[in-house]
This record gives sequence, C-alpha cells and structure tokens, in this order.
Amino acid sequence: MTGSPIRDRVLDRALATARARLDDLGLVVTPEQLHYEVCRVVQPLRPPARGPGFLLRRPVSAAAFAAALDRAGGPPPLPERVPVAPGAGADTPDLLDYAVPRVLVCQHERTAAALVANDLHMESATAVLGPADGAAPPPALRGALLAAPDPAVLLLHDATPAGGAWMAGFGNEWAPARVRSLGIRPAQARRLHLFRADGGGAELAAVPPDHLLRVLRRLLSGRPRRPALSLRQRSRVGFLSWPEEGS
Repeated sequence: MTGSPIRDRVLDRALATARARLDDLGLVVTPEQLHYEVCRVVQPLRPPARGPGFLLRRPVSAAAFAAALDRAGGPPPLPERVPVAPGAGADTPDLLDYAVPRVLVCQHERTAAALVANDLHMESATAVLGPADGAAPPPALRGALLAAPDPAVLLLHDATPAGGAWMAGFGNEWAPARVRSLGIRPAQARRLHLFRADGGGAELAAVPPDHLLRVLRRLLSGRPRRPALSLRQRSRVGFLSWPEEGS
C-alpha cells in the first residue's frame, strides 16, 4: 500500500489513529508493534465465528510503513538493550540480593525494552531480558533466580521458523532452573488470525500490545490453573500457552 499521494495520505491517517490509540492506553511499543497496529486500522479484523484458523496478509508493507513513519518524524525511542536490573537504583542497590522467581527472555531486544518500559517487570516480579543476556546470564541475576524455591525461565518468541529455531537452540546456562516456552505458537497465531510475517508464520509483534501485556501480567503474576475450556474457547482467553502446557 504505497506509491500514490492518496494512498500516502490514507496511510498517514492510519498511523496517526494507531498512535492516538496507543497514547490513550499509555503504552510504549516497538516499531514492529506499531506497524501491525497500523495494519489493524487499515484492515480491521473480523474473524469468522467458526472455521479453521488462518493468517491474514498484511495490508501495509514494511516499506510503506517505514515511509509513513519517516513522514511522521520517526519511531518512538527505545533503549538498544534492557539493563539487567532496570528497577535498581540508588535507593535499591541490593535488588539482586533477593530471590527472583521468574525470568522472561524475549527473542528480540526491542520486545524486552518495550515490556520493561511498560513496567511489566515491576508488576509481575519478573526479570525481563533480551536474547543477549538470556543466552549469557549475568551471574548476579542467575544467583537471584536460583535462590527462588521454584525458579523458571520463560521464552517469549515469534511463531516463525526463526522463532522456533531460537527457542530450540536456547542453551542450559540457567540450569537447574526449568526453561519453558511461553509462546506464541503457530496454531495459536492461526486461531487468532494474526497478520502473516514476511518469512511465513506470525510475529509476536502482531499481537495487539495491550492484549500482550494483559495476558503476560496474568500469566506472570501467579501460576493460574489451566481453565477447563476447549481449544477454541482457550484461544479467546489469551494467546500464550499456560505454564503447564508444553513443559
């Protein structure tokens, strides 16, 4: 969706609408999340009541979105890398002297940065890391995790071939803590009718950011029991696997 002044104006309005919604929610997002938010403005999702899951073609290409973003002044700033203990400061120098029950490792650094900017780590008592620190655990954080009675490392990744490879290649540097996949999975992406990524499958960024945070807060703030729902019903509750699944 690019190449003419009329289409550019439509896309510029869609970008402004998407940003206004996110601003109203008070959310910090990655450029990738903003791209998919624009796609939802251009093509609102109206999934069928019944029928097999499927992915949607993106109505706005990466090039068209990048051009619109340039016209609007560029993406919002995000740190290049998440600090290991973003809540630590002069008033909490001993933050990692306490047990940390969970670590959430994201496939993408910018995903981790956005989650930290939205205070997920503080609200859920969970350390949030990007792939670099997830692959080479800082000793202080690893020690704080292993001091917890039931330590867990959760992997947050795309439902793409690259996401599957990243998850499968995750090492045992956090041992003896359990390492589990939290999602998103291909079947879940199809049931939610997410937009298809360029290389196939669906990216985590395609999940609406407010929904992403809501589900992560619910899953990380405790260990909820798996609801007695069908797969179709569960797909409406949230996109992530419950902690008991796929262990």
